[in-house]
Amino acid sequence: MKGTSLMRRLVGMGFALLALVANWPIPGAMSMKEATRSQSQDDSIKIKPCGTNEGIPKYENSYAIVIGVSNNPNWKKLPGTRADADAVEKVLQEHGFTVNKLIDPTWEQINKAINDFKATTYDHLNSSRFVFYFSGHGFTEITPIGLRLGYIVPSDAPSPNMGMGPFWGKAISSNLIGSFARDISPCHALFVFDSCFSGSIFSEMRSPPEGITARTKLPVRLFITAGSATEKVPDDSVFRQAFVRGLEGAADLNKDKYVTGTELGAFLIDTVTKYSSGGQTPHIGTILDPRLNQGDIVFALPGEPKPDSQPVAQTKRDPQQVLKSDSGFQPFALDSKYFPSGWMGYVTGVKGTGTLTVERQVVKLEGKDTIETRIEYRQGSEKGWAGLYWQYPDSNWGDEPGQDLTGAKRITFYARGERGGEIVEFISGGINSGKKYKDMFKESTGLIPLTKEWTKYVIDLSRFKNKELSNVIGAFAWVASGGFDKDGRVVVYIADLRVE
Repeated sequence: MKGTSLMRRLVGMGFALLALVANWPIPGAMSMKEATRSQSQDDSIKIKPCGTNEGIPKYENSYAIVIGVSNNPNWKKLPGTRADADAVEKVLQEHGFTVNKLIDPTWEQINKAINDFKATTYDHLNSSRFVFYFSGHGFTEITPIGLRLGYIVPSDAPSPNMGMGPFWGKAISSNLIGSFARDISPCHALFVFDSCFSGSIFSEMRSPPEGITARTKLPVRLFITAGSATEKVPDDSVFRQAFVRGLEGAADLNKDKYVTGTELGAFLIDTVTKYSSGGQTPHIGTILDPRLNQGDIVFALPGEPKPDSQPVAQTKRDPQQVLKSDSGFQPFALDSKYFPSGWMGYVTGVKGTGTLTVERQVVKLEGKDTIETRIEYRQGSEKGWAGLYWQYPDSNWGDEPGQDLTGAKRITFYARGERGGEIVEFISGGINSGKKYKDMFKESTGLIPLTKEWTKYVIDLSRFKNKELSNVIGAFAWVASGGFDKDGRVVVYIADLRVE
């Protein structure tokens, strides 16, 4: 098997996507020039809506910070990021943006760009839009209490393997980015990370894009990431190519001569997932702040917009309901919707002192491209077990609904061990943490000794009723319980996960 080449690599878990996007009430309309940070009678800060009564923003200014980090002596080189930054700068300039492009910036230079923007534009850019684009390495830390903290990596940040203290001193955390997003004054801001970025600063969106609507004029801090923290994002960036194509017009899903941020996100999810054979799935969401998660950024395309254009009628999903298929069940690659994010057992961040490393890449198997997941577990002093759930959404233990797999008959996949003799169990369903949502079934292969050769396995779901498959949070799981080597290690490979 031949794996993909140079990757933007992350070690860690996926997104902590904590809440669904809410449909907040829309205050009275006002012009963008009137948009301001105002003080209410109870002294709480509120951000008023911006935009015209027609709902199409008239931006007075458009600013962007575009960052490409390709050369860091402590990390693998990413020569493609320079081309990414150049291409993104060009397309944003074509949309009227003033771009501050930084190539291989240090921690100090990135912070200076952020602080300079805040200092020179504060409180007089409310009728404006802002884009922050980062291309480079990312990293996800799992703290001892299980929190997931995401970082982007400047050119002078050491590797975490050199000690977390030095790394913390030079990396740019998701907390800092969230603070920056809240502090700036432009009505509409888009943050794009062409790296696998993790953190709890935004909530994932599931509603279809709406085009130009009354909501468009409301404030927003929109986030789009190239993939989850367990995915490898290639240096030859499919994501950047799709991002540029989207802003050139391909993301105008309802053909009204405008590309909204949510249309762009939907286009990226569809395009990047397709052209990476399911190995990379972008995420889109808004900041976890009801005052800044209601609107949408807008990019006007050349030519006259369609007269009296209306968004394509789309059915909105109730965020409290299970995500359902609109056209009946169709077989799909499990990795395209579920993410290996649910760590279990005696692992640092859960309980115990063991370490779990998850790596993914596109490989050739049976003559076709598919996703291979490599899982390595090294026991700690307690000599325990470990497991990993593929969850929807990422890191969901029951706080949010899962996918509707009504009509599915089986989970199929290939697996092998590094040495042979590894004792594992494969599971579908079974997440029940006492929270609002849970899996309503569980099926297991039982304990299986793996060989060094690829073997196809099937988890049969045919005996389960439609209701039991209507809300599936944990579609697949791996558990290691025996066959460890003399160092307490077990390494397992899983590929071509499918729901059929």
